[in-house]
Amino acid sequence: MVKNRDPVEFLRKKYSGKNVLVLGIGALGGGVGVAHFFVDIGAKVVATDLKSNEQLDQVLLKQLEEQGVKLELGGHSREMIDNADLVIRNPAVSRDSEFVLYALEKGIPVEMEIALFTKVCPAPIIGITGTRGKTTTCNMIYVSLQAAGHDVLLGGNIHGISTLELLYEVKEKSIVVLELSSWALQGFANSLLSPTIAVITNIYPDHLNRYSDMQSYIEDKQAIFANQKNQDVLFLNNANGLSNKFAKMAGGKVKMFSIADLPKDYKLQLPGDHNRENAAAALAVTTFLGLDRKNVLSELSTFSGVPYRLEIVAEINGVTYINDTTSTTPTSVIAALNAFKDKPIVLILGGADKNLPLNQLTQAIKNEKQIKHIIYLKGDGTQKLLKSLCKEDETVYDNLEQALSAAASKTKRGDYVLFSPGFTSFSMFRNEFDRGDQFNQIIKSINAKD
Repeated sequence: MVKNRDPVEFLRKKYSGKNVLVLGIGALGGGVGVAHFFVDIGAKVVATDLKSNEQLDQVLLKQLEEQGVKLELGGHSREMIDNADLVIRNPAVSRDSEFVLYALEKGIPVEMEIALFTKVCPAPIIGITGTRGKTTTCNMIYVSLQAAGHDVLLGGNIHGISTLELLYEVKEKSIVVLELSSWALQGFANSLLSPTIAVITNIYPDHLNRYSDMQSYIEDKQAIFANQKNQDVLFLNNANGLSNKFAKMAGGKVKMFSIADLPKDYKLQLPGDHNRENAAAALAVTTFLGLDRKNVLSELSTFSGVPYRLEIVAEINGVTYINDTTSTTPTSVIAALNAFKDKPIVLILGGADKNLPLNQLTQAIKNEKQIKHIIYLKGDGTQKLLKSLCKEDETVYDNLEQALSAAASKTKRGDYVLFSPGFTSFSMFRNEFDRGDQFNQIIKSINAKD
């Protein structure tokens, strides 16, 4: 692993004048920051995506073109690979893609953005992964370190942040907090990397539309600690079933965190036991780094959360509207319901299938008396859920505004409209953030009328 006091200059010397292929711009535009960074250090950049021009965000495409990036849309080609000195694989591109395999056969290096950042970053890295709670835990750790006066940077799988471009800001005395998805961790495994401090919030079934089985998903997650050294630390959730197994496999020190680590009367602004687990993880990491426990607890008690995650958007005519668009698994719907377990709920859910088990969600829907009504959004995942509920004749909406109108018609003062889809967004939206933005815009327009 190369650690550089001036990582940007190191990469400039290595790639200036070279041909860099960004393989996959991504539905969230993750390739834009990568392309911009390499253009800035003098590389010749081509960005390609399987989606056509019309299917991608036009603002992002314009940004790329203005930066001098050559766009090849609607498919990849071997010729693109032949001309590349370096391929940067977007996490959405499978490691088994014929184009990735072809590049490797040709001896052309294939990197992933966050792994490349980690290779050259001169500062210690705290990496956080898990099925749920990654973003919230990252932000909790970030604000706690920042409040304590540390030079701290936040990156990784965080919407709107280009991790490579953090290299312009990072110093040896900085602390970097990275959210690491299972896809990003594939890059860590390939490069035999693990962060100095690793956190696993929890592991539940997810992404089984891309993984052949649950074990393959777990193995990617394990990369966060697989290459840790003796002096490195792994933080594990004492309440999660895989933690004991991971602890036995770890090469560094292991520390457990638990809701019980928080004072019994401790109050967060964020609802739900899952957020108490996130706070416990943040408390464990920051106190290990020397922060005062009371100061951290005080900081976390005022933490108001991250957009799109049980975000209270508005109260209209006594009805509270909650945006939980990043809920893309059945487990996350259950967590959202538990977070508001004493509230009457009109639930909006549904979307595209990830091949995840639905039995627990089905039981929750059948047993939860707090659910007054459910509004379903279209998608093959929705159809599977309705079949398991024996409610295949239910109305399914292909328009979010109409769905929200239907939800509002079922409410009275004191009710909560909970938008926690539980499935991916791609049957109706570009991505989950587009889905969340549309929800917020509709609520804003309703609020303006009332």
